[in-house]
Amino acid sequence: MRETLRLLTHELTKPQIRFLLLLSPLLLTACGNVSDEKKPISIVKPTVASVNNYYCESGESIKVSYPTNDIAIVQYQGMQYKMKIAVAASGARYVNDTFEWWSKGVTSGAEGVLFKRLTNEPSASIIERCNKQS
Repeated sequence: MRETLRLLTHELTKPQIRFLLLLSPLLLTACGNVSDEKKPISIVKPTVASVNNYYCESGESIKVSYPTNDIAIVQYQGMQYKMKIAVAASGARYVNDTFEWWSKGVTSGAEGVLFKRLTNEPSASIIERCNKQS
């Protein structure tokens, strides 16, 4: 190792050696961790503990709260239904064994649809079509 180092330094000029010594901390720093600025952007979910009021075409109203990013509590016709987040092609989708809540958008007028899940079927039927109130 010493012999190799001696051969390398023998072939380099003093200005070249100084340059390499000054440059080495910068090169090592560049090999460090990726900064937070380079992390992927996460999908925006409803704000934790937010409550959203929806007015439906049928005249019913639905309140939806989000105690965590993965849970929605849907209040409909005097009952509360806890739902877990599920994969959605667009918007946010929450499901339980009986119902499915889908919403898209976060501003006033945003869409919300409550579905009744069908037994042994991959699909569901629409119960309410709603729009978010401010």
